[in-house]
Amino acid sequence: MRAIFNSGPLTITNDEGVVIAEISDQQTIIDIRSQEFRDGSLPIPVQGDIVHFDADTDIDGGDYEITEGPISNSGGQLTYYIRRFEPAAPLRSQSGWEII
Repeated sequence: MRAIFNSGPLTITNDEGVVIAEISDQQTIIDIRSQEFRDGSLPIPVQGDIVHFDADTDIDGGDYEITEGPISNSGGQLTYYIRRFEPAAPLRSQSGWEII
């Protein structure tokens, strides 16, 4: 499936849409066409799903977790907020695997 991947600073706007701050924290989103999933008889991704992207010219490959979405723009696209997925490594003790 295709996706539009966009990553940049988090922008805060007021009620009139005027930008009042740009925070250096990164905000990463993807847009997908829901029809492509329906045509392929695939379920629409939801919050908590892990999606994989191959490396391309403007993105690092890897797994990403959907943290929010889908948000419909009523033009057939669904927008998702994502973050790089990095599973926690278990801690090892002499008695076996434990989380301390």
